[in-house]
Amino acid sequence: MQKRKKANQLDPDSYLDGKNTRIELQIPPSPNADWTPSRQGGQVDNLAYSYASHSNRLTNVHDHDGITTYLSKDFKNLGTSDYTYDANGNLTVNSDKNITSITYNHLNLPATITFLGTNKKIEYWYNAEGVKVRQVNTDGATVKTIDYIGEFVFENSAMSYILHEEGRAAFESGAFQYEFFIKDHLGNVRQVVRAPVSAFRIATMEPEKAEEEEELFQNIKETRQGAGEHNKTPGGYATAWLNADRGRILGPSRSQEIQQGDSIEIGVFGKYVDPKKIRLSPATFARTGLDQKIIRTLGEYGQNLAASPNEFAIANVIALVITELQ
Repeated sequence: MQKRKKANQLDPDSYLDGKNTRIELQIPPSPNADWTPSRQGGQVDNLAYSYASHSNRLTNVHDHDGITTYLSKDFKNLGTSDYTYDANGNLTVNSDKNITSITYNHLNLPATITFLGTNKKIEYWYNAEGVKVRQVNTDGATVKTIDYIGEFVFENSAMSYILHEEGRAAFESGAFQYEFFIKDHLGNVRQVVRAPVSAFRIATMEPEKAEEEEELFQNIKETRQGAGEHNKTPGGYATAWLNADRGRILGPSRSQEIQQGDSIEIGVFGKYVDPKKIRLSPATFARTGLDQKIIRTLGEYGQNLAASPNEFAIANVIALVITELQ
């Protein structure tokens, strides 16, 4: 009986045979569904190397597997002509990379690399010591200029990043993001680690910020109430007022993806009002404007008040509510 696996499980020993092979897996629509892995692959590269007579200079690489439509970043036969070199042994033509010409300066440093197509090339500029100071990438009408001034790197005259001993500081969205290089024993960069980024999210409940906050939190609109006496936002008046009897059980909430090493700080202001301890007078309601709030509150229960209630009707409503609270 064949063992069935979940979609997030794969036994590498069953699918890697030590050769450069292409593997295609058919994944079911549901990530929790049972499935049977289907291996549809074969040999990707079968390379033959040709060298100049009595020399170790490579003249041609041919892949006997002639299919060039694989998505894998393997070697592909893009040309049939041999690699060519100048008198100093520098590569000048490599059709497998669509390179039609490479020119060098008096220091044997590449000056211009020209690619197959219309106006596709890379140009390099150096100082007298052979240190690269500029690179110009041209692809048709698109031109990108990269300038190197010591540790400072500019892209189209705008700051791109600053190099330092441990990595670089990339300038993105008007601020520097610090990255650190992990190198091997030869000094090659093997991994780039970026410093953690902090983010701040707050639900003020204020209607002026509703569009932004409703994208970050759930239950903003459903629990927003006007209650300036409980508000913590300077100049604000809205709060999240929960009341189980009215179906407002869950306040503002948010789902946040975290990774190992992340830290989260959560803060919330809370206040519980015990209705048995409220002692208010009708004059207090009228003076603070809470009479209109009472009318809106009674409207939640489906009470039908006149469109323009008079002072006597409002006083009766206040007295009735206070009597119930007491």
